[in-house]
Amino acid sequence: MRSGLAVFAFLLFGAAAAAAHWYSLRERGNAELPATARNDRPLAKEANNRPVIDAQGRRVIEYRWPLGTPDHIVKLRIPVGYSWFGGAGLAAALGPDYPDPNVVGAYTSAIVIQALMPDFAPKTADNSALFDSGVNEQVVLVSLGTNVRSKHSGEAIINKLLDHFVSLATSSAKQNKDGLSFGRKSDRWNLSRVGPIGIFDNFRKIGSVEDIYFPDREIKDMFLVCGAEEIRDVTEDPAWPRKPICQHYFYSRRLQATVELNYRRVYALEWRSVQDRAEEMFASFEIIP
Repeated sequence: MRSGLAVFAFLLFGAAAAAAHWYSLRERGNAELPATARNDRPLAKEANNRPVIDAQGRRVIEYRWPLGTPDHIVKLRIPVGYSWFGGAGLAAALGPDYPDPNVVGAYTSAIVIQALMPDFAPKTADNSALFDSGVNEQVVLVSLGTNVRSKHSGEAIINKLLDHFVSLATSSAKQNKDGLSFGRKSDRWNLSRVGPIGIFDNFRKIGSVEDIYFPDREIKDMFLVCGAEEIRDVTEDPAWPRKPICQHYFYSRRLQATVELNYRRVYALEWRSVQDRAEEMFASFEIIP
């Protein structure tokens, strides 16, 4: 169970696996690269993301975004203050020839942005220092994944993803070395909960196991994966120098995307407000047909 439900596991695993596969091919020589990665591949159509100035004079990043189907491509404009540059290190390691799906594909398939809790404020000159410590403090990382190639749609994707997390946690519990079992726990934050059960002293300084929270209804259109309640936040118990994180999943109808929010667990009590603020942020993004 330890660190099995990692940040970005769902949205970014496929991209990372593809990148690793491409990197191994590159190391064996250009002749083995897929056609889209060779130097003779044609230049792409209009860029899938580019900086522009909007009608209000704001700097924004404009993404080619599939709204519901691969044939319905819109221009999604996100103010540059929400930009997250954490992918720069990966891009540097892979080199300029990496056929990034967000670059060579027909549209952008995943976007990661950041904002400041609790109001989902963008980065400005006045608050930029607050972004330095990332999700360990006030930052929320927001991952958007398009689902146009999935056989599932809308909230059904969230249900499927929840099943995956519960299955993974149940399987990991059978193999863990910390003496923990996995089962139903008391409701919290007006959500049902399953998670690890046992003694958590091994996690006082390092490591993580997760509780999974979900609504008690047939259609589970959101869920949370958070550091187990027994792993105390330092603000709850100074004897535990920890800052557990939550991954908050839901489906955005406006963007027609699976959303993953990563933020410190101390904010999870207000998960409804957090989700509402995220949707308000999405509503502020310009969509051009």
